[in-house]
Parts: sequence; structure tokens; C-alpha cells
Amino acid sequence: MIFLICMGVLLYSFWLLLRNGALWAIIVITFAWIGLHNALYNNFSSTHNPLLTVAGINFSGAEVIPTIIIFLFAQHMDS
Repeated sequence: MIFLICMGVLLYSFWLLLRNGALWAIIVITFAWIGLHNALYNNFSSTHNPLLTVAGINFSGAEVIPTIIIFLFAQHMDS
């Protein structure tokens, strides 16, 4: 019974995301980030080096740059 309730809530959530267009945006943003990351990582060797350190975790330029671009794109979509 709990499984059916959880599945109903999950399906309703997906339906809301699909109806509002957010599901499409999530898919596009995810694959855009992966594509930008791979392009930077494979074509520019300087993006292998750590660019940002947060709480002792190093993030390379190939991870930081696509994230900033995606955040700017999401802010543009919101306005």
C-alpha cells in the first residue's frame, strides 16, 4: 500500500514537471552540463587542474565552468 502511494506521488510529480515544462528543462540542462564538461576536459588540458576548493574538495575547471554557465542559463530562463 505504501508503495502504491509513493508511486502515485512520484507519477503526479512527474506529471506536474512535464506540464510546467520543467522536466524538459532538467533533461536539456543535464545533458548540456555533461557535454560542456566532456568538451572542456577532453580539449583543454588546463581544465584538469583544481580551480576551486570547497570544504577540502577540489573542483576542476571542467566542473566549475559548465556549472556557472548552467546557473546563468537557469537564471535567464526564470526571468
